[in-house]
Amino acid sequence: MLLTQAPVTPRLRAALYRVLADTPGAVVTEGVKDGVGRTGTQISWKWTEKYPAHSDHNPNWIVRPSDGRLLEVNSMPGSRDGHIVQRATYLSAGPAKTTG
Repeated sequence: MLLTQAPVTPRLRAALYRVLADTPGAVVTEGVKDGVGRTGTQISWKWTEKYPAHSDHNPNWIVRPSDGRLLEVNSMPGSRDGHIVQRATYLSAGPAKTTG
């Protein structure tokens, strides 16, 4: 996902996640814990038959609302809601020290 790697300011990142949360079909849940216990807001979707390329896995983003920092991206199968099958938890984020 571009927002996990784009070199943007925390203010812009927070604004982009607010737009993402307002996307039709998005479900926003506050007070969700990530893999290491940090609390954030989860933005998620339930894929439908309309999007077969995404299989049966529903994406979830957990964001810290204060600055838009992405805490975790995970996916759950629609057939087993609540069962995480893939998780990427971001423990630190910062500017690159080098390029290439």
